[in-house]
Amino acid sequence: MSNHPTHIDHILLFCTSPDYAREFYEKTLNFKIDHVEGDVTYLHLGETKLMLFPIGGDKSWLADESTLGRGVRIYFSVPDVDALAKHVQSTGARIYNHDDNSIIKEPITRAWGIREFGIVDPDGYRLYFAMRVEK
Repeated sequence: MSNHPTHIDHILLFCTSPDYAREFYEKTLNFKIDHVEGDVTYLHLGETKLMLFPIGGDKSWLADESTLGRGVRIYFSVPDVDALAKHVQSTGARIYNHDDNSIIKEPITRAWGIREFGIVDPDGYRLYFAMRVEK
């Protein structure tokens, strides 16, 4: 038996407004709530698990609260990236090309065989959605 990690168990995202973040992940991305403990929400989408954790009280353990999401990109594999993009846009969210932060109308097909788009959650986390396509 190996002592090496086998997979990511869950992703914890710090949130300035847990209710707003919960609504975003439910309505925009179709995550399902597992349970809520106080201000902490546990969600899942397939095997992907998120924990939305509020920032409040003593914040001395955070290096710089204003940098939530900075330098983090979370990638999701999806079977139909175009259908998801249309759903996301129907909720009022914008889709982006995060290479240059430009707003795009549809996912981008990359030279390396990926079709993708990005969105930004309420706390600035950059989320990418991609599917493999023929080169």
